[in-house]
Amino acid sequence: MRNLGEVLLEVDHYRDKHRLDMIVFNDNTLNINKPRWMKICAGMKTRGSWAAAIRCAPFDEDMARAAKISGCKYLVVGVESFDQAKLDRMNKKIKVRSIVRTLDLLHKYDIDYHGNILFGFEDETLADINQEWATVPDKYKVFPAMVQNFVGTQDGADRAIDKYEYAKTCAKFANYVKLHDKYVYPEAV
Repeated sequence: MRNLGEVLLEVDHYRDKHRLDMIVFNDNTLNINKPRWMKICAGMKTRGSWAAAIRCAPFDEDMARAAKISGCKYLVVGVESFDQAKLDRMNKKIKVRSIVRTLDLLHKYDIDYHGNILFGFEDETLADINQEWATVPDKYKVFPAMVQNFVGTQDGADRAIDKYEYAKTCAKFANYVKLHDKYVYPEAV
């Protein structure tokens, strides 16, 4: 982990140089260490608005309150699924109750957020995808996303859905995201 004092000096530098309205921490594990999270929040109190990506654990009431007080305006939350068996297959090392607790805290402290629900893994059929999406709680700001393979990983040729079903589902999900005023990532080439 980088020295926190140096990180805050860098925040000051970019705010001053570019007259930024918001700083976004591009670190999906920013909250993995609660004492460090609390220090980041304390350091950001005088530095204006900020946003980040977080895991759902650890995240508790103290962390949510500190984020709100410090000027945190938006969090991208690592949700991925509300199905415990699927989270376990993904090796997420998180429980659905942690996801629900985190999202409920963000609502309580009025911190805007979004999370993605991931679909299209090798063993998922179109029926599986549709069934899981139908069971996602409506009260949370979560959006469907088809998984895309990174360079050096399997190419997705072993998916349980064919290319037509995949493309149709991607289009349906992209439409849902656009209707809810969120950004849609372009398809990987």
